[in-house]
Amino acid sequence: MDVFHSKIGDFWIEADGERVKFKLIALPNTIHLNNKNYIVEDRKEFRPFLKSNHLYKSIKFKTNIDYSKFEYVDVLSDEHYSGIEMHDLVTDYTIGISAMIEDTGGVSDPVSYFFGYSTGLMNDAQLPVYIEVEGDSDCRFRLAYKKFVHEYDDLSVDFACDFDFDFGAR
Repeated sequence: MDVFHSKIGDFWIEADGERVKFKLIALPNTIHLNNKNYIVEDRKEFRPFLKSNHLYKSIKFKTNIDYSKFEYVDVLSDEHYSGIEMHDLVTDYTIGISAMIEDTGGVSDPVSYFFGYSTGLMNDAQLPVYIEVEGDSDCRFRLAYKKFVHEYDDLSVDFACDFDFDFGAR
């Protein structure tokens, strides 16, 4: 697959500016944690097919969504992933996008970087990016979305973008 079409937009991966094919994995929409269910409408994992023994300058998660309709909600992160959550002001959807952080101790471990999210304005530079990555690295992106919930303690999208809750998907 080289593009995922969803009701909220199209999503794909680019390596050094070129679109690459990826494996798309459907994940459960419910995360069970501390005797509570966290539910999202849809949840996917993207695994790019990369050339072995090749150093990529960047591997980016891309979309065609109209950023002018979105506002920044929060950073999604822990020691295993980093991402961003944003709110579509027109359709009232919350969207989370994250990248897995591989901790192998190697020189070119993937790391995701986000720039400008503190301004509240959304743009393409805020989506996950791996910088200087070997093609053998385990690069993964997650996408989750649901109707926006006007509660500060709703962590459904955050947990849906976490890589620790799906041991079977690894």
